[in-house]
Amino acid sequence: MGLFVRESGLASAPAVVFLHGAYTSGWSWEPVVERMQQYRCLVPDLPHFGKSFELGPFEMGRAAAAVAELIRSRVGSCRTHVVGWCQWTAVTAHGRT
Repeated sequence: MGLFVRESGLASAPAVVFLHGAYTSGWSWEPVVERMQQYRCLVPDLPHFGKSFELGPFEMGRAAAAVAELIRSRVGSCRTHVVGWCQWTAVTAHGRT
């Protein structure tokens, strides 16, 4: 599953993944990401939202797998910070191993 991802900042910097809330998409993080250019910011649109709408319907397990794959493919084995709000933060708990 290929999520649409906005990426900014330095590729060599610590990575931060921002997860949007319900009924919105990654664009909601723009004011924050603009101030975080010292980090590598990855802002996906979760399935069924924004530019990842066609990947829907939203299902917690699928979203968690997609975020985990995003981190594996774009960041690798480096430590990654995950920031989110609303019920979608459960995506991070669901995907923990």
